[in-house]
Amino acid sequence: MFLTCPFAMKGDPRNQAVLIHVDGWNPHSTSAKHSIAAITISHGTMRKAIRANGKNARIYSFIPTHQLPQKSPHKFDAFLEPLLKEIENLYINGMEVFFSKAVEGHSPSNDNALLRVVPLLFSGDMIAHSEIGLVTHSGYKGCRRCYVTGTYFANSCRFGQYQQRYRFPAKSRDAQSNRKHGKDVDSETSLARKKALIKDTGVTGETILYRLYDLCGFDPVYDLVIDVMHCLCLNLIHCELGGQILKEMGDNRHLSPSQRNAMKGGVLTKKDLSTALEKVQWTSEMKDGRVPSIYMSSKTNLGYWKAEDFSKFALVAPGAHERREATRRSVKLPLYLYSNHCRNTVKDYSI
Repeated sequence: MFLTCPFAMKGDPRNQAVLIHVDGWNPHSTSAKHSIAAITISHGTMRKAIRANGKNARIYSFIPTHQLPQKSPHKFDAFLEPLLKEIENLYINGMEVFFSKAVEGHSPSNDNALLRVVPLLFSGDMIAHSEIGLVTHSGYKGCRRCYVTGTYFANSCRFGQYQQRYRFPAKSRDAQSNRKHGKDVDSETSLARKKALIKDTGVTGETILYRLYDLCGFDPVYDLVIDVMHCLCLNLIHCELGGQILKEMGDNRHLSPSQRNAMKGGVLTKKDLSTALEKVQWTSEMKDGRVPSIYMSSKTNLGYWKAEDFSKFALVAPGAHERREATRRSVKLPLYLYSNHCRNTVKDYSI
């Protein structure tokens, strides 16, 4: 599902690539009355272990999303404008930097090196994709990568017939088509016609990111990716653990853990999982952050697990449960993806 696609660029090997992440949260309550978002920048040329360190990430700006008009598709443009101007300047004019050490192909000198910056990708959850890429994240044509259509059922749009869709995939989106759809939506003066265009195309306007498309080939369709936290930890692992392993016991209620069948009901009870997690010998590095645990007094099965809890659970799950066969499907895939996640720009394998 995730593939590494090596790309080569001409120029100084010391040129920099930046990763831009956008995410929102509610700092004071669970309501959206105080919601806020942040634009975070990190170095794409750093090793993952170094880049993941918080001190190497920079908060570029905060966005008071609770004060923005919710129905305006271009509400983030004013906050992205300074960032895009700075990227354009660093890409075109560059910045002089002094290097005291030699780099492959370049010996150290007393002269400053002219380095440039290129945006590698934007990441975020589906809401961020919708607000920055100006695409819909649900509805009749809610996929940001293809033109697959849904079927309305019980006041909601469903996407079924998976085997048929796999054999006969929908047409893939591309930057030029989305840009044309966005221009048509922005130029439409009739509100009813604009809503009809958004429903038929899945595009809510022409995103400001097309400035980077004209500048350096940044693709607003395939270079906007879902980050690991939302894609794996809070999606695949969460759904598999909460919806499959800890679901209603059903026919497995009176069976021992080694005899339970995942097709007939839940594999583990809340108490079983709590007991297993208590026996895990966490390393000192893992103890520096959150470690997954079960609070029996919580009304929900998992309590208040965050992305860090789910990621660490995926690493120890094969040895924490008594019945590995029942958890192999829910752990092996997320664990593989979590260990090998990377940027994906191959259309046929994009999520």
